[in-house]
Amino acid sequence: MKLGKMTVAACIVASMSAAMTTAQAQQAQNFGKGDKVHILSDVKLSSKQQRHFRQFRSKVNYFSYFFVTPDGETSVYVGGMHNLENAKEAAKIYCKLEAKDKQDTCMPYAVSLPKTVSGTTTRASGFSESASRALTGKFVRDAKKRKGWAAMSINGAYQWGWATGRTTKTDAIDSANAFCESAALSALAELPAEFRKWALKRGFEKCKVGYVAEYK
Repeated sequence: MKLGKMTVAACIVASMSAAMTTAQAQQAQNFGKGDKVHILSDVKLSSKQQRHFRQFRSKVNYFSYFFVTPDGETSVYVGGMHNLENAKEAAKIYCKLEAKDKQDTCMPYAVSLPKTVSGTTTRASGFSESASRALTGKFVRDAKKRKGWAAMSINGAYQWGWATGRTTKTDAIDSANAFCESAALSALAELPAEFRKWALKRGFEKCKVGYVAEYK
């Protein structure tokens, strides 16, 4: 997950080849390559917010939200998540924390979605764009090389983990979940306390398998 604020810098459909059996237990949606930024509001951005928005457009991929306060003082973004609704809620909370927003004025200005998804979509989940690239790139290459069962897991934020070359499907899934959850806990430790509290409440420290298959 990429976090960005204005005041201080903050933080498959691809062919898997005949080497893989058709045994696939679970498959999170893979939206493939490419994202598009959709403007959601006609609020006029301040010059500071405009500069930050240009950064948002150049750095993030789906699923990402850019939030602002209409007074022109605050803008934040949360990017690269696996779930659109979680990205929106995280960006709103981050905005409220940065703006010390007691009037609940933080509002969504833009969203980054997969190119294949309508700009009016409000609910979508699957592999984030970066996880999708890993799944169809490094993961599949390693799985083909090592053979056996392979799995990739994701959480509700942006972390993922994978395991390859395992003798059983259960081992592959459990190992992928463990690697993913280790990454999630490490990332949570870096968050501001209030933001971390929200993330833990949403269960972002937990992962579930998004893809599993046997390679021969």
